[in-house]
Amino acid sequence: PMQKLQLVQLVREADDKRITLTIGDGANDVPMILGGHVGIGIRGKEGAAAVQVCDIAISQFRFLVPLLLCHGRRSYRRVAVFFCYYLYKNFVLLMADLVWMFWDNFQGNIAFPEYLSIAFNAFFTSWHVLFVLG
Repeated sequence: PMQKLQLVQLVREADDKRITLTIGDGANDVPMILGGHVGIGIRGKEGAAAVQVCDIAISQFRFLVPLLLCHGRRSYRRVAVFFCYYLYKNFVLLMADLVWMFWDNFQGNIAFPEYLSIAFNAFFTSWHVLFVLG
């Protein structure tokens, strides 16, 4: 069991940018699952120790392919869409402030009352979560 953990640690130490996914189905895989960034436990004949410590639990090996290919791609796309909305929201706030600075001749007045800025952030950080990611 410790050899599997050492292998995961070797990969993690070689490149900090890489994300490790560990898959195990028994008690001997518990240290390896805990050592990876994301751990998948498969409930099997060897017991439920791997399932108890994992991040994602599945009941059979055949569910592994849809989990990685389908849900992994969807998760990646959701994060990408969220990031685009995040950048758009901040760009709109920046451009509104820049336009206000030119119109106000750089006098240092506040462009929007605080409650409008708070409402803008609450709206643009919640609606896409509810509709796009949901």
